[in-house]
Amino acid sequence: KLVLEKQTWKFKDDPVGNVELESYEESQTKLGHIQYGTQAEHDDSVIARAIAVWSYEHGTHHFGVA
Repeated sequence: KLVLEKQTWKFKDDPVGNVELESYEESQTKLGHIQYGTQAEHDDSVIARAIAVWSYEHGTHHFGVA
């Protein structure tokens, strides 16, 4: 979420991915736990973007980014 808010990362325009990102939200369970999800059918591109950012920032990227 923070990389999107700070615009430190730019992603290729992806209409399906954009819908997934726009519908992705944080909520709190009755027990106080934080959970993330979407009401949309899928959140694959949200998770893929999160993994790509995390991998790159932790030096474990193996997907062709220098």
